[in-house]
Amino acid sequence: MSKTVADVMRRNVECISPTQNLRVASTILGEKHIGSLVVIGSCGPIGLLTETDIIWKVIAVERDLSTTLALEVMSISFGRIAADASLKEAAKMMLEKKKRLLVFEGDELIGIVTATDLVRGIAEANLAVGVEGVMSKKLFCLDEEATALDAAKMMADKRIGSVIVTKDDEPYGIFAERDLITKVAARDIPFTTQLRFLLSTPLITASVNVTLSGAAKIMVEKGIKRLPLLQGEDFVGIVTARDLVEAYAKIP
Repeated sequence: MSKTVADVMRRNVECISPTQNLRVASTILGEKHIGSLVVIGSCGPIGLLTETDIIWKVIAVERDLSTTLALEVMSISFGRIAADASLKEAAKMMLEKKKRLLVFEGDELIGIVTATDLVRGIAEANLAVGVEGVMSKKLFCLDEEATALDAAKMMADKRIGSVIVTKDDEPYGIFAERDLITKVAARDIPFTTQLRFLLSTPLITASVNVTLSGAAKIMVEKGIKRLPLLQGEDFVGIVTARDLVEAYAKIP
């Protein structure tokens, strides 16, 4: 039987008030190890506050997390889907909306679906399609002596969710949005902290010839959302959970 949204969605939806500050929001994201909060107004959900919103719109431009409110930076659009929708429907909607999807039963919010959730379904689908068509061939790197703020600025400028951290000019680890929120913002650690104290290592990689489901299985097993790709010993690109969702959505 084909999986539906109900099979992969997260039912415990973390919410926040639009007037809550981003220091509190970052703490919740960090403690729960999640990437978004649903912003709830007087009549229900009014938007989403994501790691990306906080990093690009606040940290990268050196605004104060404690005095910036959720309503100032939240994304006011989100996808709306039913629990009995297929994973393919969810993938297509996520690709169209470029947002996480909120799951409703009537007017009641009952769950949320992220790219990571859909990847779990893709991992079980045994899809032999390659990832070359959706991977990014550009890798953005920073030396381990660069700071968390340097990484945030690069993420915002290049519109990416992670940077490869190098040591002696060789790829050594990765520093992603989740690391920035969980290890720095949520703990109120200075953004001047060097990446060598914050990166995730060892660097988990795969062959550039990995299949869609193969890449998804690695992400699920390792609990990651970004997978650098190798051709021989050379880094040739990176594929993300959202890239896998895009590829899956486009399969006839």
